[in-house]
Amino acid sequence: MNTGEINTLETKNKCDVAFNRDGKITFTDGREIPYKHGVTEVKERQFKNNERIAEIRLPASIASVGNRAFWACKGLLRLELPEGVKVIGPWAFALCEKLEYISFPTTLTELGISAFGLCFSLKSVLLPTGITAVSDWCFHACPRLEEIKIPKSVTSVGVNAFFGCINMKRVFYEGTEEEWSKVKIENGNEEFKKAEVHFNCKFV
Repeated sequence: MNTGEINTLETKNKCDVAFNRDGKITFTDGREIPYKHGVTEVKERQFKNNERIAEIRLPASIASVGNRAFWACKGLLRLELPEGVKVIGPWAFALCEKLEYISFPTTLTELGISAFGLCFSLKSVLLPTGITAVSDWCFHACPRLEEIKIPKSVTSVGVNAFFGCINMKRVFYEGTEEEWSKVKIENGNEEFKKAEVHFNCKFV
């Protein structure tokens, strides 16, 4: 890993990470590097194309993830976003083709265009209650995505947000059928529209 690109990291005892607000990056070879608390953003393209990253737990101080920050991190399996993150930029985690698990914070209010596009291994997504819109192309070409849990705060689903999600089977919606009927679903979401919708769902 190029330390010039990742100047927000510092090496310290692994035990420190478990008991403070630092994050952690785990690599495919098993190495771990703490991600120092105090950093407020992941900069644009900061980790782009780093195929050695397997897991990410961002520090609690992070408020935003920049454009293409983790683009094409093709070894990434697991992503944990801390409470406090409000914005995920365009293409931030696109083409993370092995990504299987995402933990979103309740503070998240904005998902950029194609934030998780081309994540070929993603099977299930639980959107947080602060989200009001699923952006254009947000989860496009996620062919294994079978279900998504949507809070009633969502009022719109953007153009091609779920385009190419050919295995989409279930939508779990927090609100009523009447509330769902008012959600604006743009063009290019045919698979999403065909999925079975469950209403009045409770998310843990």
